Amino acid sequence: MLAHRASFCDRFPSENDPVEIGYFDFSRDGAFICIGETTAWNWQQGAQLQWVTVSGREQVLFNQRYRNGVFAALHDPESNEESRLSAPVYTVSKNSSVALTLNYGRLFKVRQDYGLSGVPDTFGEELAPSQDGIYRFDFPNGNPRLILSIAEIAMMEPNPMGEGRKHWVNHLMFNPAGNRFCFLHRFERTDGIVHSRLMSANQDGTELRLLFEGLVSHYDWMDDGRIFAWAGRRSLLTGGSGKRGGIGSAIRKCLKPVYYALGKPRILMQKIVGDSYFIINDMVEKKSLEVAKGILTSDGHCTVSPDRKWMLTDGYTDAKNRLPLYVWNLDEEWAVELGRYDTPPHLDGPLRVDLHPRFSHDGRKICIDSAMDGARNMYILDASGIVGATQ
Repeated sequence: MLAHRASFCDRFPSENDPVEIGYFDFSRDGAFICIGETTAWNWQQGAQLQWVTVSGREQVLFNQRYRNGVFAALHDPESNEESRLSAPVYTVSKNSSVALTLNYGRLFKVRQDYGLSGVPDTFGEELAPSQDGIYRFDFPNGNPRLILSIAEIAMMEPNPMGEGRKHWVNHLMFNPAGNRFCFLHRFERTDGIVHSRLMSANQDGTELRLLFEGLVSHYDWMDDGRIFAWAGRRSLLTGGSGKRGGIGSAIRKCLKPVYYALGKPRILMQKIVGDSYFIINDMVEKKSLEVAKGILTSDGHCTVSPDRKWMLTDGYTDAKNRLPLYVWNLDEEWAVELGRYDTPPHLDGPLRVDLHPRFSHDGRKICIDSAMDGARNMYILDASGIVGATQ
């Protein structure tokens, strides 16, 4: 199981802070095998560390900082050889044939917890650059080319609230077939609310579609044509009206302190604001179906199981500073709460340690991140008694 190992846990990493890259080998009593270091990482997504198959061999992919910039590196655990790619990586298709990437310097300026420090942004002064956006390259030896500019994305059914605001993209993700991908187009409105637009396109950037608008947070592909997402149209907060500030801003300012004073009751926010889990169809007609309302009441990092029968998700801290963990049966629509895990207050907020739950490749085990013991650690849960054998 791939992992990062850092020497600190309570501040943002700089471009000079290394983190170890390696894996736990369960055939050797879970020993951690370190294969190198990188300084191109953040707390939320690490160094985009992942397994890929190249020429029939499993290799380790991660972003690495070199003298002339940030590029992805491929490490072969058997030969211990490492090669450098032509660009950093954000995501790779399931068959390891195509990769997508973005401007990590721009992302750092707008979302420090997702970008990379010390990466220059040539287009930093432009609100919606026409020469920056989403890049594609044949994996692993191709060269990146711009397939969707931020200017083009912003002009797709443009929202008036985005006029004069800085735009960016994030959370690129291929569908299981690898023929289409989805992503978030975002900008911060004048009233301080971050506006999200879930969009999709073919792997070459053609057939761009706007699927959902207002709030879109975490998501995963259920299959090649449907996306499971935490989202909301935010009509109460002028989510789609095009108005700036006004009553929506006033409501937002009142809601937040009341919400915290009541102990952060997620179901209250779901009822008032209307955020929920949705199944969003990848089609022009913008069809979506609300699911698990009143059951899964918190935004979480949702992941669909390998057999596409289960959805695994977490939530944000409750009134006792605990993070919940759930599995949701996609066919029969029922949930099981697997546990709640303490989080120290100093590792909440911007430096938060989200559970970020993920399935093992056979779908029987779950790995979570947690600071329940006072530091950032990884934990494994055996979920086979609930989800069964998935492959």
